Amino acid sequence: NSPGILNIPDSYRNFDMVRIGLLLFGVYPEKRFYKKLPLTSAIKGFCRVHYIKSVPKGTYLSYGITYRTNKNSTIATAGIGYADGLRRGLSNNFHFLWKDRKVQLVGNICMDQTLVDVTGKDVKTGDILQVFGDKFEIEEMAEKLKTVPQEVLCGFGSERMGKRYL
Repeated sequence: NSPGILNIPDSYRNFDMVRIGLLLFGVYPEKRFYKKLPLTSAIKGFCRVHYIKSVPKGTYLSYGITYRTNKNSTIATAGIGYADGLRRGLSNNFHFLWKDRKVQLVGNICMDQTLVDVTGKDVKTGDILQVFGDKFEIEEMAEKLKTVPQEVLCGFGSERMGKRYL
């Protein structure tokens, strides 16, 4: 498995086959292995912006009103939620990327959508947001959720999450 290969680099030379596991996706199995071996993400997640609205300072957002805007803000509704594998534990505690710029998740992640603060950015309805891959990793999500990368990846295995194999 991936930790075995990373712990015992010659292990793959002693056998005619090894199961590499997470390394196949360019994902590190445990924090202690991060950046020990240069990996390129082989899996990426994206969603689209469905709606954009300007809201005044002091506006409470999403279920449970767990987020309140501290200034006049522009909020985008992203077409991904916990039914797609985006864990609710990332509510108010993670970001997506829009054109390589971080956009913060705000409010509770809902079943089919997530709110994103896009204040000061020229985000448009239909724009693509990167959920994971390349610039930030599944490992970062796992760390925020206090879990392992495998659990995060399995969540995105839902039929609802579109996939393209290259």
